[in-house]
Amino acid sequence: MRNLEEKPYTLDEQRVAEFLCNKGVGGGDDPIGFLLASYEYLVHERNELRKQSS
Repeated sequence: MRNLEEKPYTLDEQRVAEFLCNKGVGGGDDPIGFLLASYEYLVHERNELRKQSS
């Protein structure tokens, strides 16, 4: 089990969290926040695609 206080992300998670932060969504503060930020980004992208195809 990892120590979330000391190192909340694995290296892979950190890479994706940085990507999400660069997109303006944020990366969350822990694995659950990370998943929520990922979901928010995907919803935003889906909505943008719907606007473009209308």
